[in-house]
Amino acid sequence: MKIKSWLQIIGVATLLVVCVLVMLLLITFRARQVAREKINISNTIVRHVFERRQLTDEYLLFRENRPKEQWLSKNSNIINFVTQESEKFESSRERAILLSIVEHLHLNEEVFKELSEVQNSSASQAKTPRLAARLLFDTQIIATGATELAQISNQAEAARDKGIITLITTILCIVLLAVFLSLQAIWTRMVVPLLKLKKGTEILASGNLDYTLAVESQDEVGQLSHAFNLMVQKLRESYTSLQSVASTDALTGLPNRMSIEQSLFQLAKTTSNMVVMFLDLDRFKNINDTLGHHVGDLILKEVASRFRAVLRENDDIGRLGGDEFMVLLVQFTSINEVIAIAQRLLYSLEAPMNIEGHTLHISTSIGISLFPADGKSVHALLKNADIALYRAKEAGRNRYKLYDESMNIDSYARLALENELRQAIEKNEISAYYQPIVQKGEKLIGIEALMRWQHPTQGLLLPGNFIQLAEETDLIIPLGEACNRIIWSQYVQWNNIKPLSFRVAVNVSMRQFSEINFVQNLEASLAAYGLSPGLVELEITESIAMQNIERSHKKLKDIQAMGLTISIDDFGTGYSSLSYLKTFPINRLKIDKSFVRNCTSDKKNSSIIRAIISLGRSLGIEVIAEGVETKEQFDFLIAENCDGFQGFLFSEAIPAEKFTPRYIAL
Repeated sequence: MKIKSWLQIIGVATLLVVCVLVMLLLITFRARQVAREKINISNTIVRHVFERRQLTDEYLLFRENRPKEQWLSKNSNIINFVTQESEKFESSRERAILLSIVEHLHLNEEVFKELSEVQNSSASQAKTPRLAARLLFDTQIIATGATELAQISNQAEAARDKGIITLITTILCIVLLAVFLSLQAIWTRMVVPLLKLKKGTEILASGNLDYTLAVESQDEVGQLSHAFNLMVQKLRESYTSLQSVASTDALTGLPNRMSIEQSLFQLAKTTSNMVVMFLDLDRFKNINDTLGHHVGDLILKEVASRFRAVLRENDDIGRLGGDEFMVLLVQFTSINEVIAIAQRLLYSLEAPMNIEGHTLHISTSIGISLFPADGKSVHALLKNADIALYRAKEAGRNRYKLYDESMNIDSYARLALENELRQAIEKNEISAYYQPIVQKGEKLIGIEALMRWQHPTQGLLLPGNFIQLAEETDLIIPLGEACNRIIWSQYVQWNNIKPLSFRVAVNVSMRQFSEINFVQNLEASLAAYGLSPGLVELEITESIAMQNIERSHKKLKDIQAMGLTISIDDFGTGYSSLSYLKTFPINRLKIDKSFVRNCTSDKKNSSIIRAIISLGRSLGIEVIAEGVETKEQFDFLIAENCDGFQGFLFSEAIPAEKFTPRYIAL
């Protein structure tokens, strides 16, 4: 039975009990009224009888007619009163008493009349005492009867009260029993389940999802308990799902950083040796910036799949974030087995990936640390694996490096250099040096601006000492901007001295070129200094141009539309291809100095230089030779009709204060 129906029954029963009690009270009240009326009738009879006796005494004493008439009238009134009120007396005893009273009243009347006649006759006066005694006796009988009626009424009232009290007591006992049973039922069917439900919510709030309630009924409380159990079940399922989401990388399906690090902490407590490998994809940021994050995500999924395929079943791998992965090895017999696994991971990426119509070559660098040899704590183990990873990247990428203690020294030096470079940009310790580009007859046709860092303790540092660090730490963007401001400002100063007819060439890194707003930022930077784009030449490498041919082509077109000149630096060392030379808007090719160095003694180098010059002439592209250091090299290049020359033979890169008097203020 539902609680609602059960409560309705209790309510109806309570209402019925109240009605019965009210009815009993009304009956009691009415019975008391009737009893009082009977008592009043009895008292009235007694009063009238005694009044009549007084009249009898008065008549016997004075023998006057007035008392006689009053006595007869009083007696008649009593008879009439008794006759009228006799209907209110229902019991046979009461009616018998009333009949006796009426009978004696009539007898009294006859005796009184006889007494009156005796009083009027002197001959019969001897009967007077007897008749008077008879009259008084009957009067006493009538009074006694009336008194008995009152007593009967009182007794009846008392008995009725006792019965009603007994009945009320019985009803109250029944009600109390019903209340007790109801409270017991409420406790059992409502309070106890609700207390269990309260306990369940407290246990649930503490994080325990294993608690369930016993469903003991089908009423509302039972339904509530059932709903609670369903809620706990849903929460348990949601918790399991959230645990999976919280511990799994959504993109690759591998364990995420939190999960793989938890595994690492657990293994550090339970195993005596293990291996941590940090894997970082090489130049992945450039791919992301050029091809977009969608392609980058597809690459990460493919990389994760390949890594997982070459690992053993009991090896753990997780994605730390971005293009970083971690591998945990527990079961290995020697360091050679660890190296073999690292090599399998490297080889897994050798095959090109075809992603969204792009054929991509991806590689990774791996840093390896061993527990407990390379760190007895998880923190030390991770730090040392990270250091080894950076050493792998510094060594040329696409390789693994095992950690050794000497790496810490280099790592601290590298960190210090990074902080010093960051401060150098802020303190304007970066400067620009300028190297002339000449043509036959050593006429100045351009200059190349090269960065230098005036280190406070190490002296003047060349780009090779800090450019790679700047690219790896993303300092290349503020560094390039700072250098460009120096170059633009200096060029404007020179142009104010005398109008310049030659261009200044600035180098652009892959990280800078891959910036989405590179062209817009370049245009705004030139406009801020009022420098004509026609006086600026951008040098990019073949690798940069070929990273994303479609995007590179668009950017180079936009740069050419601004009026800038574009040159390919270190030509011959990268993706030399007739197709991109025809497609890209290129104005200059700069032959790499590695070909120029031995051009007079190495036939292969001289042949390559002839081919590049011939290729440039046929495509209408100017060719500049870099690294010209001897007169023999210069003569050879002139003989091959090279368009321009740059190198120590003419001048090393010099600061603006030396360049100005030598080439500007002539």
